[in-house]
Amino acid sequence: MRAHFQVRVVGAIIVAELLLSSTYTARAQATREITVSITAHDHTGVPLANLPIVLEASTGPAAMGKTSGDGTLVLSGAVPQDDLAVGLSISGGDLPIYSQNERDTLLGINIIRFLNHCFEANRTIVLTTEISEYAVQIGGTECVTASLSLVNETGGPVVGAACSSVAEADESRMLPASSFSLRLSRGQPGIVYASTEARGVLVRLTANQTQASIELGPLAFGPRTNEGTLNITATRLTEMLAAQRNLYFPGFMLVSPDGQGLYPTTRLFTRNAAGEYALEVVGAPVPAGTFYVVPTGYMAPPWARGLLDAIAAGADLTNSGVPRVTIEPGQSVTMNIDVMAAYRALFQLRRYSVQAQNP
Repeated sequence: MRAHFQVRVVGAIIVAELLLSSTYTARAQATREITVSITAHDHTGVPLANLPIVLEASTGPAAMGKTSGDGTLVLSGAVPQDDLAVGLSISGGDLPIYSQNERDTLLGINIIRFLNHCFEANRTIVLTTEISEYAVQIGGTECVTASLSLVNETGGPVVGAACSSVAEADESRMLPASSFSLRLSRGQPGIVYASTEARGVLVRLTANQTQASIELGPLAFGPRTNEGTLNITATRLTEMLAAQRNLYFPGFMLVSPDGQGLYPTTRLFTRNAAGEYALEVVGAPVPAGTFYVVPTGYMAPPWARGLLDAIAAGADLTNSGVPRVTIEPGQSVTMNIDVMAAYRALFQLRRYSVQAQNP
């Protein structure tokens, strides 16, 4: 997978376009069949029936289903030949293969289940060319909580959103607020992500830190210094939304090369009468510097986390295909981004999350 930018400078205006190589497009059409055998149980070893699971490839869901009475499920599907990893996503129950009544039943079961057991919402399987059959155990754990609040530079409350790496069936737990109590898997490495409209922060917790509930205290979100402006036009947006099952409201986040700066951008999101989506960033004030440009929503989804894990692992991302831009003070930068290609590039980086989940 390769990508490059074509950059044109006119005075203080920079125009950058993400161009994909023809070899990337050709390879994306080739697929191979894989099979994943899943066994799910709670923290006492009792099998978990009716747990909805989706096998995710970089082009979208490859297969989905629910565990049987003995907690097992076999998912088989075609994935792109050049995919380096696939994901297993635990759902509350909103799967299109079932009727609305079945979905409501599954959701009712799993809202209660997720309150009593904690599951990592997304599991990553690193693929090997020679292997087509994989086996995965999904074990629920006891839950602990991470409490935090969002404050400004003077200690006053600010409104934002927060989530953890644990599956949630009730999305109201992530509504905008100033304080949060997030669930984590006891004795497992965990992730807490919090964001305001100005910036985001990702907190990594070790297995030792999650042996009991933890107080993270106030997370400070000071003002950010904006020295340039950014304009983005997204292409293949409808295709990307279909690939990720419309789970995340699309926007863009700027990620600094060291992974420490996370800056959401303002965006205009529309849908026309034909059901086609459009996404633009127009004149968004942004900090100066070099950034990866990640198509994401207000909250960072798992494939955006893969970029942060790759950065933490010291990976060479030169030819990763993740869009990147440099903004000088006083400059206005315009980008056209193929968001489906960016999504696929970011999806491949999920393989670094395996190291983060199992240090």
